[in-house]
Amino acid sequence: MPDEPKLAPRPNWLLACGSGCAVLVIAGIVSGVLAYRLGTKAMEASRNQLRDEVQQEYDALKEKNAVPAEHRDFYDAAVAESQRGTVGTWGLLLYLGGIIIPLKDGQLTADEWRAAQAARGLLQQDPAPSPRAFANFVSQHPVLQADIDKLKVQREEQGQAEQGL
Repeated sequence: MPDEPKLAPRPNWLLACGSGCAVLVIAGIVSGVLAYRLGTKAMEASRNQLRDEVQQEYDALKEKNAVPAEHRDFYDAAVAESQRGTVGTWGLLLYLGGIIIPLKDGQLTADEWRAAQAARGLLQQDPAPSPRAFANFVSQHPVLQADIDKLKVQREEQGQAEQGL
């Protein structure tokens, strides 16, 4: 029997294509998990910074005697509630903008007091409100909008100062 020519092995295109797709899928899953982990760490760092800011701002206001004596228990309790780990970023912004910032000018108006009580009530029911719930609440309490705007200006000034502008 003469030597039969040997055929070159044909690559299995299905196996090659499937392996390539599997590598892409695994790479996508790994990158998605990493992005999620890094994102949650960054958000947690932001929440911790806001939590510290609420406490520091309130401590500074107490030192200046800017917290009305008749409302001190309310504000002490509200700030203590803001320090819980269950309070979300929007909740902390509401504590800061709706409860702390109105005290900074040294005069707490009746509207600001009512808004602070309403903000605390909302945050007791839902310590991690959604951005929509935050926006709805602020729109229902116009006095808070001015305080939130003050907070925005303050943050912009801090950002400019940090950048050396």
